[in-house]
Amino acid sequence: MKNRIEECRRKEAGMTQEELGKVVGVSGNTISRYETSIREPSIAMWEKLASVLNVTPEYLVGWSNIPQTLKQMMKPDKDKTHDS
Repeated sequence: MKNRIEECRRKEAGMTQEELGKVVGVSGNTISRYETSIREPSIAMWEKLASVLNVTPEYLVGWSNIPQTLKQMMKPDKDKTHDS
């Protein structure tokens, strides 16, 4: 099963491997190895990656097709105003 790190990093976050690596405390090369399943992130790293990429760890790993938790979906949209 392929994880979704690359998909979320490129399409959703618009980050390079190096940028994502800096944010979570690993090298860009390590991110590359995570994306190609050469290396497996720890549970704590899955959680960090998911948090930065604004998805659930389950979605990032590929266990779920729902990218966000109910709590994340219920957050008010900062771009919308309530002054209509």
